[in-house]
Amino acid sequence: MGTTVEVNFPLGRYHATPWDAGANSGYVEWPPSPWRVMRALVAVAHAGVADVDAAVALVGRLGNPSAFESAPITTGTTRHYMPDVKHRTDDRGGTDLVLDAFVSIAHRDSLPDLRIHWDAELATEEHKLLTVLVENLPYLGRSESVCEAKVSEHLAEPDASWWRVGTVGDDIETVELLAADGVPSREELEATPTMVRGKLRSVYPPGTRLLGYGRRRDVGRTSSATRARWSRRRGDVTAIRLELHGNVAIRMRDFLKPTDRLHAAIRSALDDVEDTAEVAAIIGKDGGGPRRNGHDHLHVIPIPRRVTAERFKGSDEIGSVVLWTPRGMSPEAVDRICRIGRLWTSDMVTENSFPTQRLLVAGLGAVTEIADEITAGGDGATMWRSATPYLPVRHQKRKTIEEFLQLDLDKELGYRDATAGVEVVQVDVEDDRATASDLVRFRRRRLRERREQSRRGFSVRVTLSKPVAGPLLLGQLSHFGAGLFVPLRQ
Repeated sequence: MGTTVEVNFPLGRYHATPWDAGANSGYVEWPPSPWRVMRALVAVAHAGVADVDAAVALVGRLGNPSAFESAPITTGTTRHYMPDVKHRTDDRGGTDLVLDAFVSIAHRDSLPDLRIHWDAELATEEHKLLTVLVENLPYLGRSESVCEAKVSEHLAEPDASWWRVGTVGDDIETVELLAADGVPSREELEATPTMVRGKLRSVYPPGTRLLGYGRRRDVGRTSSATRARWSRRRGDVTAIRLELHGNVAIRMRDFLKPTDRLHAAIRSALDDVEDTAEVAAIIGKDGGGPRRNGHDHLHVIPIPRRVTAERFKGSDEIGSVVLWTPRGMSPEAVDRICRIGRLWTSDMVTENSFPTQRLLVAGLGAVTEIADEITAGGDGATMWRSATPYLPVRHQKRKTIEEFLQLDLDKELGYRDATAGVEVVQVDVEDDRATASDLVRFRRRRLRERREQSRRGFSVRVTLSKPVAGPLLLGQLSHFGAGLFVPLRQ
């Protein structure tokens, strides 16, 4: 059975420099080394929550962890200037450029960010002591790595997806971590890096050794559960949900940057795939020209990390994108899209660039199953509200705003097969100060368009003549997420 500790990092980042690397090297240690975990538990005891000698004995009883399991991660760095001993507040200079390397962790709903497992089983008093130490652990690694930890109540059975001691093979990725060489003493555990390098003239502290861990290579890219769903649902996929994880999040106000770039990446990924009707629908072509078949080609739909209201605010972080085409996707197209893996832009113009994002497959199947935030279910809904700015296709001329938008929306509904015959009964324009201020901050042009080509955006609520199940995307740039409507839920 053993003993397992669960650790979550609320800030989504883990900072820790390996013992054999300098603070400005750009390297980050992941998973946390056994030696770091041991020292962290003893440090908690030094805060007065437990007897230090008892904590040292407990650490020796546990030994080196036998396995680690973690959420998918990406690595990143930030650069900033730190004051040195010559710095003065009333003068320039005296600062050094430093690198802050870290691991960005993709939070999971059902599992913690990190699990640490020991094969050793503890007596009742030892278990109580470990619980006290773990629950009082403020951070793991550097102090920026704020954490929440607890002793797991569930039985853990490490498999090939875990980092396990001594696992090797052709399909195994390995890592060497600093570990205890036998039962560590209190003096060894309390040795600081400064003392080890300065006084002892050594890279590694006494009583330690490098210990190898290994796991299957494909872990952290696409989960086995997702792969299993592929095999069952390959022939019935109309939507793919991809989670975005990066060192810096992209805000909803800039959603047209990643959706435009992802659309281009998908076209490139399918460039040499057999030219079937499904592939043509995804990339938006009809023979040699653009597709005009009822808007049945690919929609790239941004969704905030937390959906708290119908209208998405510009300051919300984009958590995922949904790729949806009513016509469906072929198995080969699904495979190619799910292998894209990373979203980035080489555009050096600041207003067109965005931080690199890792793409993790979060769901495959019908859009109603994997994106219920933007659909109304089987019965449909007649009342909808624009979640992203609605960008009209036509010109207002001499009509009022409401008349103009109703005419424009009616035309857009008629052009789509799923909403043919549906009309707008009522339009309510939301033009309060807070909404108007947020709307103008949204980008309203594609990456290759100039600033003066930005469209005018509106926030509207509409009542339709017939229920619609959704998704409902209307107006200009609707295939890139603009004009996304969500049902008004009672």
